[in-house]
Amino acid sequence: MGVECKNTGYNKGLLKEILGIRRELSLLRTSQPTRFRQWPHTSVPADPASCLLVYSTDAKVSQFATPGHVFGIDFLHETL
Repeated sequence: MGVECKNTGYNKGLLKEILGIRRELSLLRTSQPTRFRQWPHTSVPADPASCLLVYSTDAKVSQFATPGHVFGIDFLHETL
C-alpha cells in the first residue's frame, strides 16, 4: 500500500509523479485480489496488487478520481 499526502495545489505534474509510482510498483492488469478484506480495496487492476492512495488539501485532486480508477489509484480531498 502506498499513500501520498500533499498540502499544496494539486496539478498535472504531481499526477505524472503518482502515475510513475504506480508503474514502479506494478503492471496494469485485470483486477487482482489484494490482502485487504475491505478498506481500501479488495482488488485493484495491478500485478502485484497494491493499493495507492493520494490525499490532498486541494479540492482539485478530486478531478483525477475517475481516471485514477483505471490505474487503481484513489484521489481523495481532505480539508485541514
